[in-house]
Amino acid sequence: MAFSVSEIVSQLTEQLENSSVKKDVCQRLCQNLHNKLPDLQALMQAHQAGDLTDEEFQLEIERERQIVEAEFLTEKIATKAALKKLLDDAFSALCKAIV
Repeated sequence: MAFSVSEIVSQLTEQLENSSVKKDVCQRLCQNLHNKLPDLQALMQAHQAGDLTDEEFQLEIERERQIVEAEFLTEKIATKAALKKLLDDAFSALCKAIV
């Protein structure tokens, strides 16, 4: 069977580029930040109104950051699984093309 490794790699690269993984990660980040907007605005307003000291404001912002980070770590697991499947499929296709 005639094959070109560069063609196979190009096809696999195109599949990865066109996969939903990259797009999903960006969409999740944007959606997560959009969902946090009311909380962040409320914190800013409370700080501006004097209801929160600078230290309290910074602590609350850090807490929000940690929440977003935890949510992304959860998303990372799902993304890693999707990426693993893409890689498994890609190398399976490569093996089938060669053998």
